[in-house]
Formats: sequence, structure tokens, C-alpha cells
Amino acid sequence: FCNFASDGPPIYLQNLTKLTHLDISFSLFFGKLDGKIFSKMQNLEYLSMGGNSYGAPLPKEIASLPKLKTLYIEDADLKGDIALISEMTSIEKIRFDGNTGLTGSIPNTIGDLTNM
Repeated sequence: FCNFASDGPPIYLQNLTKLTHLDISFSLFFGKLDGKIFSKMQNLEYLSMGGNSYGAPLPKEIASLPKLKTLYIEDADLKGDIALISEMTSIEKIRFDGNTGLTGSIPNTIGDLTNM
């Protein structure tokens, strides 16, 4: 059972510790993203969360996922600095388009991300 009146994705997702792929795009989730949900998903390689309305920054816990290769979070009303992408050491594909609340420049260190 999923209650769409909650803030962001439901907290019980944090129990899916062996998950490698998660697609919660266009799920009608809104509100802030709780980084705790993603902190235990150390095997996550693919994350698609676009088409929702978070109105918050991308949590550092997502940027710190060691195996994350693909992140699609377009049109999600993200806020904050995009410099966080330089911390995504395994990232190969990323989509942030349509998030007009993102600020900053693409960091120079993006060239250090050898998988991208």
C-alpha cells in the first residue's frame, strides 16, 4: 500500500538493501527527498525518479552510492547546486533536465569521472 500524501518516496524503501534497479518515476511523489531511504541501497546501479515534484535538493546519500551508474531525475522540481554530480564516481548516464531550480555550473571535475 502506498500513500501518495507522504513527503517523497516512502521510508520503507530503505529496507530494499539488495536492490540494483529502482524506477519510481512519475509515481506522484512530492515533497523532500529523505537521504536515509537511499543510504542503505549500496548495490543500486540504476535510479529513475523523474516526473515527480520534490521541491528539494538531491540528497548527498544518492550522490554517494558507490555503484550508481544511471540516474534519471528529470522534471522533478529539484533545487540546489549541481556540483554534487562530481561526487558520483561511478556515474555513466545522468539526466537532470527540466529542473529549473538547479543552480551553479557543471563542475570542472566532471572530466575526472572516467565512466561518463
